[in-house]
Amino acid sequence: MLFRFILIIVLIYIIGRLFRVVFGRRKHRYRGSNGEVVDEMVQDPSCNVYVPRRGSIRRVVHGKELFFCSNECAEKYISDSKDR
Repeated sequence: MLFRFILIIVLIYIIGRLFRVVFGRRKHRYRGSNGEVVDEMVQDPSCNVYVPRRGSIRRVVHGKELFFCSNECAEKYISDSKDR
């Protein structure tokens, strides 16, 4: 009887954890040495918007790595730089 009770509690715990993984909010945070959330902001050279570095679109233009907020901004910047 006690074994069955413990087994039920363990199963409820496991099902709860699975439910949280499948339906819970997924937060990907990078923590610094002091425990604070760290993410470097970079400026899009096309529209001058600041975006998180790890969420940006990266392109190498004329040997320099640049960060963009979207593919559209990246393509616009690349086509404009070819015209110069």
